[in-house]
Amino acid sequence: MRVCGVYFVFVILLSACTNGVSHLDIALQQAKHNKAELEKVLKHFKHDSLKYRAACFLIENMPGKYSILPYDSLDRYKNFLKIIPQNDPISWDVRYSKIWHGFDSISKRQLAGFSKIEDIKVITGDYLIKNIEYSFKIWENGQIKDYCSFDEFCHYILPYRIDHEPLSDWREEGFQKFGHLLDSLMSPRELALRIIKLGGMRYNIGMTKYPYKQSYAEMLQTRWGTCDDMAAFLALSLRAIGIPASIDYVPAWANRSSSHCWNVVKDATGDFIEVGYGPEGKNEVVYKISKIYRKKYDIPLCDVTSEYAMPLSDLTFRVPSQKDKQLISLCTFNNYDWVPVALSKVMNGSVLFESVGRGILWGDNQELI
Repeated sequence: MRVCGVYFVFVILLSACTNGVSHLDIALQQAKHNKAELEKVLKHFKHDSLKYRAACFLIENMPGKYSILPYDSLDRYKNFLKIIPQNDPISWDVRYSKIWHGFDSISKRQLAGFSKIEDIKVITGDYLIKNIEYSFKIWENGQIKDYCSFDEFCHYILPYRIDHEPLSDWREEGFQKFGHLLDSLMSPRELALRIIKLGGMRYNIGMTKYPYKQSYAEMLQTRWGTCDDMAAFLALSLRAIGIPASIDYVPAWANRSSSHCWNVVKDATGDFIEVGYGPEGKNEVVYKISKIYRKKYDIPLCDVTSEYAMPLSDLTFRVPSQKDKQLISLCTFNNYDWVPVALSKVMNGSVLFESVGRGILWGDNQELI
């Protein structure tokens, strides 16, 4: 079977050993001086088994979560964000985008200095407790619980962040803005489309020059963003009103540079329905796809490629020189670089990559090149 696209295999050297220590213990150890804050959360929920499990889920998977923040409170990028133009009629063209030229001018005067702030070392017990209580309140008091299990709740409503944005009280902000929509009889997808309209988020290529992630409050104010910003805004808004939601993404196109992402919501049938910012919520995909992943708090690469109606192939490579269980990365050529799109382990001298895309999703996907 022939497969479209160009792929290459890289070897990744990884090792991990927990020596029987639980993931919770490892997380608490990594918290160092902030350990007491996390233990405060566990103590707070020790008599509520379900909320205790939710707290453990968040803490166990917290290592590796972080915010990207500017070094300086007087950061020019941040200051420009506060006065960003609301009128930018040609927002997709770098030649005419006011926002692009604004950030480009700043980049010539200031290097983007940022700090990587690890959640596990700074997050407060009160913040986590508030997040858990708020999440349960919206989950238990609505009809969502009828079709959203506890495990799904942990994946698609409970997490306090979606990317590397600053920690904030986005749940309250989102509920204040969109909570009234729950009084309607709209389906989850219809709610998503309504939020897209009311939220007013728009794409602007100039925002690709912004070196940090916007907070939820900043997105409510600027209403400009990248594709990632727009997907994050909708996912957080939906979670704020108790709708299970996430982001599906293509890490790299198979036939051009860049990547893509869109939203998915869980409806009453139990299925995930895609939502894009195109007309009537259409997710417009016109390039070739190698893999599709879903953002989950606890799973770095949640492969959902097989959930989409597109031609797929399983790829097998002989790697006799590599040891069993060695991690191998499958890469696609993305204009100038080899970009990793999948991981798999060596078994008996071979490595298998399942469900690799070989067509164009929702387009001319019948022709196998």
